[in-house]
Amino acid sequence: MNILLIKLPQDLSSVFHIMPPLGLGYLSSSVKAIGVHVEIIDCLQRNISYEDLIKIISQSNPNVIGFSCYTHDLYQVKLISAHIKKYIPKIEYIVVG
Repeated sequence: MNILLIKLPQDLSSVFHIMPPLGLGYLSSSVKAIGVHVEIIDCLQRNISYEDLIKIISQSNPNVIGFSCYTHDLYQVKLISAHIKKYIPKIEYIVVG
């Protein structure tokens, strides 16, 4: 199984401070402990656009994608999930806050 955990890109003009995705880190550690391959993509830290994120997801072909999602991210999570579902129809999603 291959799990991809994602902190979405954000408009930096509206961000007061940048925090690492600690929740995704905790989740990753727990899942790795049972032998599952996990990768975290922090789009803010790596300066990844939505277009680049779609390419990365398509290339890594994960079984499960987890999004770090707050209320202001929900619309983008829905859009990107629908887009990815076209390329990887059997993919499963988890959304964590």
